[in-house]
Amino acid sequence: MDAAELLKRYAQGDRNFSQCHLSDLRLLEVNLSGIGLEQSILKAANLCTSNLRNAKLDEAQLVGAALWRTDLSHAQLVRTNLSQALLIRAILKSANLYQSRLEKADLRLANLCGADLSEADLVGADLRYADLRGATLVRTNLSKANLTGANLQGAKLHHAILAETTLFRANLSSTDFSHARIRDSDFRKAILTDTTLTASLLSSCPRSIHTAKGLFTAYSHR
Repeated sequence: MDAAELLKRYAQGDRNFSQCHLSDLRLLEVNLSGIGLEQSILKAANLCTSNLRNAKLDEAQLVGAALWRTDLSHAQLVRTNLSQALLIRAILKSANLYQSRLEKADLRLANLCGADLSEADLVGADLRYADLRGATLVRTNLSKANLTGANLQGAKLHHAILAETTLFRANLSSTDFSHARIRDSDFRKAILTDTTLTASLLSSCPRSIHTAKGLFTAYSHR
């Protein structure tokens, strides 16, 4: 299926495009809100600045896809493969990214407010200055991810993995790191007001914590 056929069917009211092969598809600045692309192959597709609000993309293959400024608010992206995808300034507000794969994805300045990233793989992802306020990152792997300047105010990171993670100047106010596995991570100049930290963090990253700003609560797992 090519872009013209998809747009024609969508204009006629068709929303079911599950299990379609759409690699290298180019659909820029188009309205595809509510489209169903479950288990579809969209590798290296270009959907920049398009409207995909409420789209269903569960288990879709979007490896290397271009989604710059794409609106994916409230989209379903459960177990979706977004490895190495370009998501700069993408809008993923309240999106469901449970167990999604985002290894080395570029999420700079992305809006992930209220998104569910539980058990997602964000190893090596670039999340510089991303907005993650109120996001759920329970059991999420953030190893080697770069969250410089990111806003994680009120985010939940219970049991999250942070190995060699960069949180330089990140806003971690009211963020909950209970039971998180933290090792060799950079918390320099992070804002830690009312932050709940694991006791292991205090021993594994003492230098970073001492140069962070604010007050925090130490949480001891017994």
